[in-house]
Amino acid sequence: MNWEKRGTATSIEEAIRQNSGMTDEELLNPQYVEPDTIENLRDAADVIMDTLQYGYPIAIFGDYDVDGITSSSILFRLFRHLGATVACRLPRRFSEGYGMSTAAIDEIADKNTLIVTVDNGITAIEQIAYAREKGFSIVVIDHHLPDATLPNADVIVNPHVNPENNGYVDYCGAGLALKLAEMMLGDELQYKPSNKEEVEHLLDQLTILATIGTIADVMPLTGDNRRIVKRGLELLHRYDVCGLTGLKALIECCEMYSRTEHDIAFKIAPMLNAPGRLQDDGAMKSFNLVMADLFMPDYQEALKAAAELVLINENRKDAVAAAMDEAIDYIADECLYGTSPLCVCLQEANEGIIGIVAGKLAEQMKVPTFVFTYTSEAGILKGSGRSYGNINLKEMVNAASKYIEQSGGHEGAAGVMVKTDNFFDMVHAMEKYAADHVEVVDSDVLYYDVEVKPNEVASCFRTLEKYAPFGEGNPSPVSQVKKLTK
Repeated sequence: MNWEKRGTATSIEEAIRQNSGMTDEELLNPQYVEPDTIENLRDAADVIMDTLQYGYPIAIFGDYDVDGITSSSILFRLFRHLGATVACRLPRRFSEGYGMSTAAIDEIADKNTLIVTVDNGITAIEQIAYAREKGFSIVVIDHHLPDATLPNADVIVNPHVNPENNGYVDYCGAGLALKLAEMMLGDELQYKPSNKEEVEHLLDQLTILATIGTIADVMPLTGDNRRIVKRGLELLHRYDVCGLTGLKALIECCEMYSRTEHDIAFKIAPMLNAPGRLQDDGAMKSFNLVMADLFMPDYQEALKAAAELVLINENRKDAVAAAMDEAIDYIADECLYGTSPLCVCLQEANEGIIGIVAGKLAEQMKVPTFVFTYTSEAGILKGSGRSYGNINLKEMVNAASKYIEQSGGHEGAAGVMVKTDNFFDMVHAMEKYAADHVEVVDSDVLYYDVEVKPNEVASCFRTLEKYAPFGEGNPSPVSQVKKLTK
């Protein structure tokens, strides 16, 4: 491996500014974005308030990942605070798949129910049409990239539909749910100022949940996202975690002595994700734990539920390790070294962990990677992709769309379903796209941003602490230290 300097920075601060493209003011004091600058958010709030005034129930449809779990929890807490009769339904990964299903719609008995999707819905054309035919009103709150055709919902909140009409576009589902809460709770305080202490406590809880969703979904830590995460990390350090006893129990079970963005990404998020990856209805276990302060009045019950998530996550690690071994064998047997994208088809892998395997292989092989596995439906493969470098995975999938049965996702991650008969045609179409768009990465070069003298290491850490959180949109700079001795 060879080390090469990246950029022209001569200090840690300068490297951070160059890598993030942000000024010191943007990094250290990110500005609040007014909820009214998010297109259609006011319309969504109005529909929800009409539902509350008529006393009709609300059904939340979320997703089985951390963003879906936290965004659903935010909306559940918000609607409950506002007096709604509210229920939450997360998809069953193996029997239903991603997003809202017609089976889930059929479970709703009261036709006056308002359906609110969060972290899904923007591509649910058929499901939303079905719900509308049955007489339901629907609000879609989603951040995934839309297709050319939008669903026929009453209101769609998605900054990516018309980016130019939004004050900020890079929210995840939990971020958008928080903005709705900021809007509706702000409205409440206009006529109930006596609720200020209660509202502030609720907003603190919702900000922590949005922070976890934003980090787990690898959203850019810029703009309003950065403000949310900075504030959320401060609140997460409170001993009682603002009364979120489920998170407190999970932190205790994880022995999480620090509470940084890194801890959320590599400790809390995997724990919350694990049940939904390995069990059909597992995401509800994580949702119930996140809601423990409302659902589990006995803290020992919360600790028991958190310990179960820790155990499930250990099983998830074992499943990933076995799938990685199978994937490496497949790559060798099929002579796939150097291909882009790397498309691996596994016989035994649990479909809930193929996204993790794809991410690990993308980093290891330094190419965009899709990992496929067989489903219970004959002749159908389910795949999950992770990007590498500058490639837009959504566009790559679109380039092969005529061979694909179903797809969804964004630039960095995508999911697809394909018939086995069309698998290699799809792979060739994506390879053609990659040949025209992927930059060649020299895997023998490691880059650093600034050279740090041994006597500057301590101040370097203080500077990093000052400019945290780091992540997508604000990568941590790489420092080179020469002649470092004991």
